[in-house]
Amino acid sequence: MVELLFGSGWILHLLLIAILYLMLRSARTLSLSQLIKRDAVQHHINHQYHLENQHGGNWSNYQSWLRKN
Repeated sequence: MVELLFGSGWILHLLLIAILYLMLRSARTLSLSQLIKRDAVQHHINHQYHLENQHGGNWSNYQSWLRKN
């Protein structure tokens, strides 16, 4: 029975495939969470800029404001 299961190696192949799948899935989830955090930080920066510059502003004003802060 054991030789039937492990002799052909198909269970080991399935195990390796499952481990690789889980590793790739966790890596993709991690990068997705990093993207969400980056988007939240960018949203916060934009919000701060608009709070401090109530009358709007152009792109060069925004760039200089980013360099100051």
